[in-house]
Amino acid sequence: MHPLSPTFRQWRSLEKRPMLRAPAGSFRMALASLSPYEIGMSNLGFHAVYRLANRQEDLACERAFLPSGSDLEKLKKSRRQLITLESETPVQDFPVVALSVSFEADYLSLPQFLEVCGIPWRSEERGESDPVVLAGGAAVFLNPEPIADFIDLFALGEGECLIPVLADCMRKSRSREELLGSLSRQPGYYRPLDWVPEYHPDGRLAGYRRRQPDSAPAPVRVRSGAHPADRPPPHSVILTPEAELGEKLLVEISRGCACGCRFCWAGYNYLPPRACGADDILSLARAYRPHTDKIGLVSAAVCDHPELDTLLQGLKELEYQVSFSSLRLDHLDSGRVADLLAGGEKTLTIAPEAGTDRLRRVINKSITNRQILDTCDRLFRQGVLNLKCYFMVGLPTERQEDLEGIVGLVRAIQECMRERRRAVKSIGRISLDLHPFVPKPNTPFQWCSVEEERPLKQKLRFLQQQLSRIDNLTVKAESPRMSVLQALLSLGDRRLGAWIARMNGRTAEWSRAAAETRVDPNFYLRREKARDEFFPWNVFDTGLDSQFLWAERQRALDESASPPCPGIPGCRRCGICD
Repeated sequence: MHPLSPTFRQWRSLEKRPMLRAPAGSFRMALASLSPYEIGMSNLGFHAVYRLANRQEDLACERAFLPSGSDLEKLKKSRRQLITLESETPVQDFPVVALSVSFEADYLSLPQFLEVCGIPWRSEERGESDPVVLAGGAAVFLNPEPIADFIDLFALGEGECLIPVLADCMRKSRSREELLGSLSRQPGYYRPLDWVPEYHPDGRLAGYRRRQPDSAPAPVRVRSGAHPADRPPPHSVILTPEAELGEKLLVEISRGCACGCRFCWAGYNYLPPRACGADDILSLARAYRPHTDKIGLVSAAVCDHPELDTLLQGLKELEYQVSFSSLRLDHLDSGRVADLLAGGEKTLTIAPEAGTDRLRRVINKSITNRQILDTCDRLFRQGVLNLKCYFMVGLPTERQEDLEGIVGLVRAIQECMRERRRAVKSIGRISLDLHPFVPKPNTPFQWCSVEEERPLKQKLRFLQQQLSRIDNLTVKAESPRMSVLQALLSLGDRRLGAWIARMNGRTAEWSRAAAETRVDPNFYLRREKARDEFFPWNVFDTGLDSQFLWAERQRALDESASPPCPGIPGCRRCGICD
């Protein structure tokens, strides 16, 4: 018996799946998370793919989760293989293993996953008896190349477009190689073995050549644009008390963002913005109401939803406790705040990102310190107890006065809270999350360098020392070391594969592994890239116009704001709708 089977049975016994049948069908695939169950089952993208796959005719999709810590070591020592949750079948026995990869840090767990599944690490070493290892999700949508050696096929784009194509090719293919060949000829599917990277003498990527002239379309075209045609909207399909957010119905109410914040990968890579109808969201909420009274509205720009007021009123009538992923300060009017408070929300999350108006113009975030303070004043007057704020450190053109601006702004927010809460004799709490800046592919900052670890530490230490003098304030800072590691995975190319394999999940050894595999992190991180630099992610086409992104970079350096996405059919501004 598998050493983790009793735990699996406990998880299954606690799960509720109100609108989803058990997996059934002649064709089988395993959907795997590179995180443990309690984290993987809080991932909305994982839920969405699981639901889409099990809706396909004659396709059965089962789940698998990579254990962590002692559970992972226990599994390795047992010499048993990783199994699926539904039928406790070894993952290796499925013809297709689909990996849901949301974060670049997940790349580092890939060798361990393949090891405990008994699957050869490198794609070129697999044969007809091995499963097709397919990877999709937000991280590979941005830059799949660091793990290209380990993956047979990447699904680039949105699941609503990609899953039906996968199911159709599985039904028609009679062998592993036939399945790989048929999928690699479909838009949105990228087979790394079909493409050979070539490099300049100085190490810069020169481009890709096809291994065979007719092996795949050139360039690979990302598949997107289906949402919100899919009904119902993407949502949690299984509720469980064993996951971090497992008892809350998570619903993606819109995709993309019109704001154009220049650091934001979701804002550019999910253009144009699309919203689900309030009626569809409320219909879903009614169906789940007997099973939960908590709902989380997920979007890059919740307050931009055109029917948000109607949606909040409907959820209030259903007596849901409502939470948001994040809120736009300039869209928080008194009525919406009242609806949130009525729904049980006591802590609101906002993202000023920077401490000065100048630096916000650089990142194209069109709100001033004065507007932030006025909005916070209104929030506290209406009864908001706690506030969570996100700030970034190490942004392009950042100066010392920008760091001091964070301290000054937070102090002013705290004084405002104290003044407004004094009447009720209850002082709330402010929580700060500080995140080092990481350039992301297909954004205007993709040409930027990354600040070194030591200066980042000094900046964070300065902020923590200054902010520690403010009462009722909690500060959490992301590790500069982990941020630099994330940046390397975000910007790196296929040559990082040997480095990832050498670490085999041991992130503490990443510097030593880099030296042993002759990977120079500075080459990827410390250079300001030239206008015509060929990036690893240029092997596929998202539709974004590189000239548009470069122009936005120049406007950032000029401290100039840009208007939001107009969302007008036929617009040619960024290239997506052209």
